[in-house]
Formats: sequence, structure tokens, C-alpha cells
Amino acid sequence: MNLDAGTKRVVELYSKYPFPWEGTHDDFFPRFILPAMTELARDYPIRRLLDAGCGTGNVTVEIGSHLPGVEVTAVDLTDISLGRAKERAEERKLTNIRFQKSNLLEHDPALGVFDFVYCQGVIHHLSDPLAGLKNLNRYLKRDHHAFVWLYSLLGRKRILEFREALRILGVEDLPWEQKVQLAMDARPLFLTERPTLLRKFIKVLDFFERNRFKGLGRYVYNYFAKPSHGTKAGISVADQYLHPQDKYYRVAEAFDLFSGAGFEFVRVLTGMSNSLTESFKGQSGIAAASRFSKMETYVLIELHERPEGIGYLIKKTREIAD
Repeated sequence: MNLDAGTKRVVELYSKYPFPWEGTHDDFFPRFILPAMTELARDYPIRRLLDAGCGTGNVTVEIGSHLPGVEVTAVDLTDISLGRAKERAEERKLTNIRFQKSNLLEHDPALGVFDFVYCQGVIHHLSDPLAGLKNLNRYLKRDHHAFVWLYSLLGRKRILEFREALRILGVEDLPWEQKVQLAMDARPLFLTERPTLLRKFIKVLDFFERNRFKGLGRYVYNYFAKPSHGTKAGISVADQYLHPQDKYYRVAEAFDLFSGAGFEFVRVLTGMSNSLTESFKGQSGIAAASRFSKMETYVLIELHERPEGIGYLIKKTREIAD
């Protein structure tokens, strides 16, 4: 298995700070992805699923639990993360998940072909995102679907600015423990723009309007909680602020990436709205979507909502040659 320099740095990060060590991303899979997969399965049966870049298996075990009749193959490049993922599956006594070490930048025909590909928060960490996405195409049956979650540029500008400050402070020259400590110490100084209590409640009410009681308690706790320290916080800080290789996408860039890898965009499953009416709460002057192209519509929504990450449902429309 050949690893380029950037990939080696990513493996080093996740070997020291396997992310996430606990949790299920607030039941992310059953809330946002499973309903779409259930709908798709009527016309595109899902018997084999690839979890491409499973990390510590926090979502993998949710997939295996909610789809007991599906054969799940979960791949990752970091031994420690795969070990933790296997522990999770064993704790839940899941027998429909197979874990394997694999590099998404190298197509492995032995993995076979799948009916659905799940890839959350991975493509933007590859040294060649297009090459990685092309390999996902090769693992997927024609006309079948994939879920790909990518960092979104507009909602993460504050993080980019903070990372710029860390570079000036010399974070790149420090050992990992000191990198994390510097980021924790500097975070209150550079990420100090805190919303007022009123604005926080408005954000919570907006979440309730969109999701009702699903995940509301966890959302309120996380939103009002003070920044934490310790091992768990160190893992989160390392992934969010100190990652050695990542890319943040605008919607138009994501669409181009999908097209270049033989996919077409279907709809957004999480992160932002799919219509101007939904995004702008029915304001008739703005929500007159007939005069906008599909791309213009999504760009307007992106500019309005400024998401931190977007989960895209995409469909394989052509084969990619080896």
C-alpha cells in the first residue's frame, strides 16, 4: 500500500487522535440518511454497502444496526481507528459488518461492487479528492447512489481564520501534544465572537422548527456548553483545527467534483435546504425559484444559510476507466 506524504500525515493524526472516540454524531444516520436510503431501496435494492473511511466506526455501527439485512464493508487506513470500530461492532454484537484496511486513493477490486456507498467527512481529507471519488465510482453499481459529506467553505471561514492564526503562532513546528495545547489556549482569543443569549435561543428555536424534538436535547446541551478540555476535547481540537490536509468546498465546486467523477447531484440530505421556499420561509419575492437555474438556486441557499458542511446524495451516471 503506497501512501503519499499528505496521506501519511493524516494517518499520523488519526493514529494519535482517533476521531471520534465516542458518540454517534447525534444519531446522524437514522435521522438524515436512512429515510432517503429506504426510499431509494424500492427501485435500487441495497444488499451490499461500503462505508468508505469509517474512522472509529461511530456511524458504521448505526448503519449495521438499522440495516441488519445489509452486508456492510467498512474500510479505513488507520489501524487504531479500525480497532476501535471493531470494538464498537462487537459491543453491539453486530455480525453484518466486515472491517478492512484500505486506501481510498488506490482502487481495490477485491472489495467488489456495492449497491450504496456512504462516505462522511473523508473526501475533503484526501490528497487527491477527485481520484478518491473516482474510486468510489468504481465501487458502485451503475445508476446507484452514494452519500458524500463535505466541509462547506462559507460556514467554516472562522475556522480557517483561526488556523491561519495558529500557523503564525508556530503550531506547525510543535509536537502534537503542544499543538493541541496551543490550539486550546488560543481558541478563546481568536474565536471570541459569541452570540448573545437571545440569539442563542433564536438558533435553538430555528433548530426546533426544522427538526422538532429529534435531537433537540443534545443540540441544546452542545450549543450552550462551554469548551471542554481533556483527552476527548484534544481529539476534537486536533481534527477540527489541526488537520494536516483538508479542503473546504463551495456548492458549485462540489457539483463540479461529482461530475468529474461520473456522478450527478440528486439532492441535499443534510446541512442546508433544497428549495428557496424552505430556506427563505416562503418570502414570495425571493422564493420565486422558476427564474433561477438549479445551480443558482443552491448557491442562493448556500449564501443565505452558510452551512458548515453539506451531505450530498449523488447518483452514478457513468463508468470511470481504470
